[in-house]
Amino acid sequence: LSGCGSSAKTSSTANNSSTAAPTSEAGEKEDTGTKESSGSYQPSSALTLVICASAGGDSDINARFFAEEMSKKTGVAVVVSNVSGGSGSIGFQNALDAGTDGNTALFYHTSLTAAASAGSIPNYVSEKFDIISCVISDNTAGWYVSADSPYYTVADIIEAAKAAPDTVIYATEIGASTYATMLMFENEADVDLHPVDVGTAAEKCAALLSGTVDIISAQWVTVKDYVESGQFRCIGFTADAKPDIDSDVETFKDQGVDVSATRYFVMAFPKGTDKAVEDYWRDIMSQICSDTDFQQRFTAACGASVNADSIGAIDSWMKQEDYYKKLENMMRGN
Repeated sequence: LSGCGSSAKTSSTANNSSTAAPTSEAGEKEDTGTKESSGSYQPSSALTLVICASAGGDSDINARFFAEEMSKKTGVAVVVSNVSGGSGSIGFQNALDAGTDGNTALFYHTSLTAAASAGSIPNYVSEKFDIISCVISDNTAGWYVSADSPYYTVADIIEAAKAAPDTVIYATEIGASTYATMLMFENEADVDLHPVDVGTAAEKCAALLSGTVDIISAQWVTVKDYVESGQFRCIGFTADAKPDIDSDVETFKDQGVDVSATRYFVMAFPKGTDKAVEDYWRDIMSQICSDTDFQQRFTAACGASVNADSIGAIDSWMKQEDYYKKLENMMRGN
């Protein structure tokens, strides 16, 4: 299992053929802001989407779904580059260091905000990148246990943690959004779980399958096959309202513990990228996200919702950044 400090990088195009992600040497970067447009823009080379996670999790699945549509829409190869480790810090820096030529964008979610709050990343996304689109709102996260687990409800977890503090093993990535959710739960329930850093979503599933952890927090698209095959069980959804999933399981709130976390996905370019490049891809993402057929296909496959107004939804991301800034003391153990 890869830990917080490890990293792994893989890349593939939207049609899954292997290709190398473009690389460039990076010097010290300054927040110069977006460059003025140099005129009309048409991409002439592949676009790389950097995600801060290994292959197989919700981030990877979502990115590949969008990459395929982006390639169809533009005729340009769109590469998904998996750069995991360091609570997202390695992928964050990889996308930043790729430069401002418009050939590399960050495509990731709320965990980067949590990581900045925890100090794992020195900056919030909006401080180093221009966010051009907030494409997904995912309220399908839940806590999952193995089929033979003695835990069936949130109350079962609380009872076990009160009886034996720091023994119920919770898989997380320290500093990421799953870690923030655990801290919120501990605060609300007045218990102490035992967090173990196992890495991103795919590694969490592997840890639960191997029996090395008791609980994982995961998005529905990551675990649905395990649930449907009877290997995993959900004990509660960490959402304000029950997601549109065929399940009788209640939310944490409905079970008496006020914990909820919506995961937003954004696409962003390093500050200093030509305005024409950003305008081009902003328009492409708006076209894709406002397509009702794409929305339906994505939700059916991934469970999460496409933001029809992907530009207006950036405000939700910014509000979440503001919220996590207020949690910095808690996230940093102060």
